Amino acid sequence: MRYYRLIEDAEIEGRWHLGNVRAGDATGLTLDEGVEFSSERRLCVGLASPGGWPLEFTVTSLGVTIVRDRLKRVMAAIARLDVQWIPAWIDGQRIQPGGTTEHAALNPLRLIQCLDEQLSEGFRWTEGDHRKDLAGNYRQVTRLVLDESRIPDDTHLFRVKEWTAAVIVSEEMKRAMETVGCLGARFQAIAALAR
Repeated sequence: MRYYRLIEDAEIEGRWHLGNVRAGDATGLTLDEGVEFSSERRLCVGLASPGGWPLEFTVTSLGVTIVRDRLKRVMAAIARLDVQWIPAWIDGQRIQPGGTTEHAALNPLRLIQCLDEQLSEGFRWTEGDHRKDLAGNYRQVTRLVLDESRIPDDTHLFRVKEWTAAVIVSEEMKRAMETVGCLGARFQAIAALAR
């Protein structure tokens, strides 16, 4: 199966840019640990540059993926329980009747340890960095290669456990997203070792 890193297309002119995600007093949420988010409070997303037009797919300044409702429905049908969808209110956007919103934050719950350490290339956090707590973890991966033998067949959206910045989708998910329209998303092909 082919896999793609799901990233934002930052080159679209005139588009909005989303800032921090907050829930009540908590700001700077990242949703990158594969843990279900539980809060009685709604998620609010700041506009980093007001005035731009909305996209179907946007990544906030701290890496939270925000998806428009029609794209969410298609992705949810394929990813099923591997993703938690959290209603997200964008600053300045109108709340729909019934208090619903047309955007949701994507929280991938499936983390898979599948980074091929031999063929991937990247940089790790060190004790000398400003985040000593992350020493030994990948800070950046410049060449991502997946070991497909570690990825279950029913997986269509997940994060790479060794580098949670990477959200990966299957070929099936990519096609479904493109069919419904996913303006703002880019699919970066990833090398994967055959089973």
